[in-house]
Amino acid sequence: MYSFAMASQKRSVPGRASSKKSRGSSKKNPGGGAPTAPAVQAKAASPDLEAPPASPHATLGFPIVGIGGSAGALPAVQDLFLHMPADCGIAFVVVTHSDPKTPSLLPEILSRCTRMRVSEAESGQRIEANRVYVTPPGCGLVIRDGILWLERGKKDAPRIQLPIDAFFRSLAEDQRHWAVGIVLSGTGADGTLGLAAIRAESGLALAQDPASAEFNGMPASAIAAGAVDLVLATSEMPERLLSYVSMGHAPARRERAADSGGDDLDRVLEAVHRLTRRDFSAYKRGTLQRRVERRMNLHQIEHLREYVRLLEENPAEVEALWKDWLIG
Repeated sequence: MYSFAMASQKRSVPGRASSKKSRGSSKKNPGGGAPTAPAVQAKAASPDLEAPPASPHATLGFPIVGIGGSAGALPAVQDLFLHMPADCGIAFVVVTHSDPKTPSLLPEILSRCTRMRVSEAESGQRIEANRVYVTPPGCGLVIRDGILWLERGKKDAPRIQLPIDAFFRSLAEDQRHWAVGIVLSGTGADGTLGLAAIRAESGLALAQDPASAEFNGMPASAIAAGAVDLVLATSEMPERLLSYVSMGHAPARRERAADSGGDDLDRVLEAVHRLTRRDFSAYKRGTLQRRVERRMNLHQIEHLREYVRLLEENPAEVEALWKDWLIG
């Protein structure tokens, strides 16, 4: 097992690591189980520098992917970046559980897996596409108006609690449908509530297949909570990310998807009502439309009328849609 903690300690940089693990190789949590409920529900603390209040809808116009991992996640992160093109038009923020007293070699290690610029995040830094930002050891991270702000632990409690949840929640609030969260190998439940927040804002939530994770606690927790859209091997994630971006955020595609939008949205509402007896006609149409577009992106469907056909033929998708409508 090669972990983020070991990346902070080893002085030699590994080469390309394989993400393949034998099925059923997950390990028990050496720490004695998942965090307690009060800890899981903790809010993100304020950053070390005073960040201005977030402006409504101040998105950057490109996706920001938060990647959260702990024990056993380093090979998975390496594998993801080895399959991600450098000109992807996406920004990545890697949030880990790390030792606050040990310098990290993670930026150096990841720079060997991608041609994107990899660096430690700094307070007051505006995020740019085609870059990878890594949380410094012992720090948490939040984003406000597309700007990163560090959160440092206290002397009597140097470790930041639930740093993945904290960043994912701030990412969801700040970037809304441009937010993407990925939970990789690790113990406990950090990242579960953060992925739920991203889904609630019509973002995309991914988890590493627990069968391929060295420690399956974190991805399994998120999946069990219903906070995940897709469960994938890390080598499959780049293709789905690129497809999701091209389907969901190209203006021309969105306009084509919305052709005859009023009539087709009514057909969606009718299909859901017919199959579930649930009436969503009083809900805000803009919210309903955004959640429909999110489901279309997941299925790589371009036109709304095609999605209506899917609903009429697939009751499982109807159930998934109305559950999405109830989020938040």
